Amino acid sequence: MKIQTRIATDASPPANRDTTSLASAPLIPGRSERIVATQPQRRWQSPKRLTIGECTRYCWLAVLLLAPIKKGYCEAETRSNNIENFQELIDSWSMDHQLLGSGNPFDQSAIDLESWLDLDDIAESSGGVGENNGGRENSLYHFQILPTGLLYRSYLAGEKEPRMMWSALYDVKRQRTIWETALGGRVGLMRYGTFGAIKPQGFQLDLEGAVFARLIPSEPSTMLEGADFRFGLLNTWREDRLAVKWGYYHVSSHLGDEFLLANLDFERINYVRDAAIIGLIFDMNDDSQVYGEVANALGAQGGAKPWEFQFGAQYIPVKKRGLNGSPYLGANTYLRQDFDFRGGFNFIAGWNWFGDRSGERLRIGMQYYRGPSLQYSFFDRSERLIGGGIWFDY
Repeated sequence: MKIQTRIATDASPPANRDTTSLASAPLIPGRSERIVATQPQRRWQSPKRLTIGECTRYCWLAVLLLAPIKKGYCEAETRSNNIENFQELIDSWSMDHQLLGSGNPFDQSAIDLESWLDLDDIAESSGGVGENNGGRENSLYHFQILPTGLLYRSYLAGEKEPRMMWSALYDVKRQRTIWETALGGRVGLMRYGTFGAIKPQGFQLDLEGAVFARLIPSEPSTMLEGADFRFGLLNTWREDRLAVKWGYYHVSSHLGDEFLLANLDFERINYVRDAAIIGLIFDMNDDSQVYGEVANALGAQGGAKPWEFQFGAQYIPVKKRGLNGSPYLGANTYLRQDFDFRGGFNFIAGWNWFGDRSGERLRIGMQYYRGPSLQYSFFDRSERLIGGGIWFDY
């Protein structure tokens, strides 16, 4: 109880200023005002110390992020040693046959070890694993820097997934048109796994980031109403039909300058989340996936609370149809403790084109959303939006 009282006292705002009595202040010659002397009171506050529990959580987060990198490096080194031993074995066999006068039996089988182990050429010609390589899977794991493609891709109907997008939506409650935009993406930094961008397997470290901005086209200069910033560092793993991600992400919400000038009495909130996250995707079949994730904020401000849950399903045909493309649809539910787990529901459907080599996806379609505001600065708003747009997924 004493600790709580001391923290509340330190956190209380200091007195504004000590002002001398107005009656005793001297008059300015020729004027009726009095000079009021002020002296600002500055108070030093000690920085907040991390508790043992917070330190423990941050240490576990660092271990989770770095463990797969260490594992991948060790396994890659072991596999490299095995290949060297295999080369020495072939050389010894060749020498034995030459000494016996029987020649090198490997000349007849035309084995070129370097070509056989040059998986870069295989990956380049096949474009990855699965249907691109004629049914032959590349099951060998290798350590790669800046790999092509992702093991865990963004959800089609996820509201805060890093991507490039522009959508024009009609706000039914406020009877206005808004533009929801996103400028961002997700890239792989390193991988220990198979080559290619089409459903690769193994471990991968990803970096993600995006700005989700809302514009009001009916206002002068297409006013920026608000923007949410997000970045994260994620470990991902995929094996056969199951993909898993875990790591850290940060999100903070900000208001546009033009909006603040037009709404001087608007009370800004400092909405911030620093959260540990874990999620999984399961392929029901070649065309359909279900997914779910949970996040817990290590630090939260501005009305943000620790827990949030997200789950949904999506249909994405994998068959290539060239320039004709193929249909898609997705549904996502986002539950946040901020609103006593009252969820936001997002539905999206349309037509998409898929990159055979890059694994990237271009989509056009319609969108329907109902729930808390997509901009976290407007914490007390609920929205019902309908419209359409264009999306580019990594």
